[in-house]
Amino acid sequence: MGYQQVCQSFGEVLGFAPKIINGNCGVQLLRIIPNTIMNRRAAGPQIYPAIFTFGKVNRDATALNLGVLGLLQEELEPVLQFLRQNNFTLAPIQNHWVFQKPLVIYIHWQSIENPIVFALKSRGVFQVLKNRNFVNILSARPVHKRQYIKIEERGR
Repeated sequence: MGYQQVCQSFGEVLGFAPKIINGNCGVQLLRIIPNTIMNRRAAGPQIYPAIFTFGKVNRDATALNLGVLGLLQEELEPVLQFLRQNNFTLAPIQNHWVFQKPLVIYIHWQSIENPIVFALKSRGVFQVLKNRNFVNILSARPVHKRQYIKIEERGR
């Protein structure tokens, strides 16, 4: 299976259209949750990202796989538990912004394994989230800000 086909399968497993950018396949989502920074409305992929990517696939069908997710504080423990149970390597957990309401915690995970296995394992993270409203920001067609996808409606 070629890289393009693996990328397409990766997106299908996650339930969103993937895109290849600079040789890396990825699905980049935006969580739809109201937020402010310094008492100003804040929105965009840097506030509530959900990003899943993989790079070059080696002969053994493995690749470096990366995931990042912006979480509400009450989602942190269930997500950590899920990621640990799935044997992901966790990077430092942090916040990016000051004077943010609600506070967003950013978690990063990684693995070296088959990208489809990574996607299958990673998609389970959606089920432990309190808010499951997402927009695919890499989609080829524009998405109106009021249109979003609820993960439960997609069978995830």
